[in-house]
Parts: sequence; structure tokens; C-alpha cells
Amino acid sequence: MNLGNFTQQTKGKAEYPEMLWSKPENRNYAGKMALIGGNLNGFSNLSNSYALLQKEVINSVSIELPDSLLKKLHGLLPEGIYLPSNPSGGLSKKALSEMLIHSINSDHTLMIGDLGQNSETEILIERFFEEHKGWTTIANDTIDLIGNVPNKILSRGKVNIVLSFSKLQKILTKAKYDKPLTSNLSLQGVAEILQDLTDRYNISIITFYLDKCIYAYSNKVGMAQIPEEYNLISVKSAVWIMQNPNKIFESISSAVYELL
Repeated sequence: MNLGNFTQQTKGKAEYPEMLWSKPENRNYAGKMALIGGNLNGFSNLSNSYALLQKEVINSVSIELPDSLLKKLHGLLPEGIYLPSNPSGGLSKKALSEMLIHSINSDHTLMIGDLGQNSETEILIERFFEEHKGWTTIANDTIDLIGNVPNKILSRGKVNIVLSFSKLQKILTKAKYDKPLTSNLSLQGVAEILQDLTDRYNISIITFYLDKCIYAYSNKVGMAQIPEEYNLISVKSAVWIMQNPNKIFESISSAVYELL
């Protein structure tokens, strides 16, 4: 593979302009999102993502968070679905059945993070991925929670993973991936690894390296400058995939472009 095989985007030059022109205009047909995150000590990613989703043309959002936040929020989020929490303030294993119901009834699930680092929530997330088969976007500390079982997540497929380069390195090391992802690789070297990963598994990856946002799915790799609001890419990509489940690469490419 050479650099010329990258799909490259710059502001004003979208790779898939037809995707941008054909975005849904009617909320009734624009998809249902399940948004999961938050713990007693943090919910900023959750609240920011919910605010962004409300600005998108989508049908509805099921926002799921631990009931440990109910009193802390003082009724500020009455539409929230408050699920059982553990003593640490994160989601407990008892939340699994309701999480599955909302995800099955949604078109996409976005695990935005703020889940907290505790063993019970880690087991919950692992169980969720074992039982739910639909497309799911994961970001922030959700990545850390799957760190001990990356092979289960990779082999499951249908996961859109948005993460830093260092977290990607940790995931591949834990998964005993057979090609070293080192910090002295060229853009071409990183692209070749992402190309292989997403071809081997039915996953999409969005990461950041050498001042570039690099995204890949099913043997295709693209890049652009890192957007100023790169923290919104997980939400944007989840919406695009939800509305275009048969055009994954085009969706993540369009999500990145929208933020340039």
C-alpha cells in the first residue's frame, strides 16, 4: 500500500459529497440511538454527547445512566433511564437486561464512556458485547474497560472504535496482534495495520497519529487533519453509521469531514 491509496479529505473537498447531500431531513425515519455512560464521579462526556445528539436529525435517544446519578442531577435529566448502579457509582451487572432491551430496540448503541473503572462494570460491558450483536460505537474509558478482553470485542465485529493511538497500541498488545504498532511508524505503516485489522475483523477504527485523523474499515483507509472538535467524532460517526449501516467507511469518512 502507498500513500496514494489513502482516501484524503480537506475542508471543502469531501470524499463522499453525495452522503452529505442525502442526510435525513425527517426525524421519523432518521434512526433511534441508545446512549450509555456516566458514573457517580463523572458524566461530562455523556451530557455533552446527549446535547449534540439533540441537535442531530435523528428519531430519538435513549440515554442510559446509573441511578447513582439520580440525586446528583437533581432532576436535571428527567428523560434519563436510570439503571441499577454498584457501590462505586457505576453501572452494575443488574443493568444488563434493560441495556439489552434498549439496544435491541435501537438502531445503534453509543457507549460514550464516563463508566468508571471498576470490575463489576467491566464484567457488565463484556456481557453486553457477548449478548448484543448490533453495531456499537465505543469511546473514552469504555476502551479501558474492554482492555482485558479485546479479542472478544474484535472477533464480535460490528464495533466502531474511536480511540487515541496509545490506547490502540494497548488494545493490540493485549490482543496479541501479530504486527507491532509502534510510535516510529510512518503514516503508511499505520495505515497498513489498520487496513489489515479492519479487513480481518468486521470493525471500523478512528484514531489519531502524526497530526492526522486516520479512519479505516474493510480494507479502506482514509485520513484528514485532526478536527478541532475531534472529541465529537465518536458521536458523529455513531449517527452516520446508524443511518447508513451498509456504508460504514463512507459514514466514518463523512463524520470526520463534517468536523473539519
